[in-house]
Amino acid sequence: MHETENADRRNAARIKRARAAIAQLLAFALVLSLFFSEGMLPSASAAKAGKSEKKTYCGLKEHEHTDACYTTQRTLICTEEETGHRHTEDCYTETVSFVCGLTECPEHHHTEDCFVERSVLVCTQAECPAHHHTAECMVERSVLCCGCDDPEHVHTEECYTTETVLGCGRTETDGHSHTEGCYATETVLGCGKAETEGHTHTEECRCVERVLSCGKEEREGHIHGEECWKEEKVLICGKSEHKHSLECYSDRSSVEYEADWRASVSSAMITGRWDKDLVAVARTQTGYRPNIRNYIVVDGVVRYYTRYGDWIDDAEAVVYGDWCASFAAFCVHYARIPNVPYSSNCASWVRKLMDVGMYYEFGEIEPKMGDLIFFYSGREKDAQAHKAVHMGIIAEVTDHSIVTIEGNIGTVGWREYEFDNLETVLGYGRFPENPDYRSVEGSRGPVSYSGVLAEDAQIVVTPLSAEEIALYELPEGRVLFAFETSYLVDGEEKKPGTAVNVRIETGKLPEGEIRVYHIKEDDKGEIAEFWPVEDMEITDGALSYTTFSLARCVAVLVEPGGGE
Repeated sequence: MHETENADRRNAARIKRARAAIAQLLAFALVLSLFFSEGMLPSASAAKAGKSEKKTYCGLKEHEHTDACYTTQRTLICTEEETGHRHTEDCYTETVSFVCGLTECPEHHHTEDCFVERSVLVCTQAECPAHHHTAECMVERSVLCCGCDDPEHVHTEECYTTETVLGCGRTETDGHSHTEGCYATETVLGCGKAETEGHTHTEECRCVERVLSCGKEEREGHIHGEECWKEEKVLICGKSEHKHSLECYSDRSSVEYEADWRASVSSAMITGRWDKDLVAVARTQTGYRPNIRNYIVVDGVVRYYTRYGDWIDDAEAVVYGDWCASFAAFCVHYARIPNVPYSSNCASWVRKLMDVGMYYEFGEIEPKMGDLIFFYSGREKDAQAHKAVHMGIIAEVTDHSIVTIEGNIGTVGWREYEFDNLETVLGYGRFPENPDYRSVEGSRGPVSYSGVLAEDAQIVVTPLSAEEIALYELPEGRVLFAFETSYLVDGEEKKPGTAVNVRIETGKLPEGEIRVYHIKEDDKGEIAEFWPVEDMEITDGALSYTTFSLARCVAVLVEPGGGE
């Protein structure tokens, strides 16, 4: 029945506000388009366009394999043994000889140094023991040597030469011993160079002869052919092929650590009042942007590193994922709100809060500061399944709107939702009040204190008398309450080390301007400090404020026109 009522209420609101919702979505889309077009968070294409000028972090050098990176390798794949042989080109070698008859040399002229003398055997007999030719075996004869064919020439002695010839008529078969007479002296060329004006061999001078050199005979049997071999390219450059992609320009070392996270929230004043502390921490994060130096690329989409994803989980999908839920969890943690089952996923947040009774559907409660707010797609089936897709922290509730602080909207930033345009609000998460409040009875009702207080501390509240109140210069009006707080540890009065939240339950407070003053006196009873309390709230019949000093407290209902 309850779900049916909620569905009817949502449908009625949807029909009533359809045009306003469409207009808001169109405006939101326009803002997003302007946001991204200005390059606040660069897209994948923008990052890629500028990558040539950026430092790479992949640790690899660009390299593209070319033909020079490979060699061809032949592998015998035939399993049959080679038993035959047929001569191929590999069985032959070529020899080169010169047929021109000329020596290839530079210009040369023979000199006496080019000749040597040697003895040459001119005897035609073999030397043997059966006969030895002697002088008696020899006769002299004249031999014409002029070589002149002129018929009018008359031979003279100069035309003849004398030679000794064998005249014994015997064949020297019984033996022969060469003597000096068997030898003549001649001059021969010994320099080894041809006397020529110079010669350079040309192709006409060469004779190429193919000589069989394999040492095998041709025979029948199996001979490996081309089909017996496998030819493949083998990489020999020793380098990995790599081309820089968009991810090579991501600095994955650009991260934050716990000290950075603590420093980012250090300005938040933690009082122990959980709703206020949650908003105070969220305020410190406004303006935070994801780290555009550190990113991953998933299916062509660039996803950036956030401190919130890194803080809650080391899984890459979370560190570089949607971060509205992680942001809210981060704020809950640093606001020191215990026993909250947070998550990095909005839908999981809802389920966990439902299990501990901290989740309320839309319409069940009126939202207030410090609540979590969950959004869904607008489809009724998603509402019934409690499937949240986005969330934030309520920072303020005005007469007509809810003001939130949200992550995952480009930056951590503020948004305002009009009450008549909440059709995609799924529900709220609300935490209980801090049970560690120290509560004592005051002059007008219980007074509660929260913050970082010692466990054994004692808080004493003493009402101020009219005479004491009259000593102070207060504005014209009615004093609602006045008391003095003492903070004791082991019986000795101390000053709290951090901010303390004070809540005074007064029942119904009168209409009008209410001011609260803190007054400190020195050892002589004179006023040392007098200041009005800031950041004061009046809700649910109680007045709350935050202070760094527990001192005298006076609340005044100021009369119209009354001054200080």
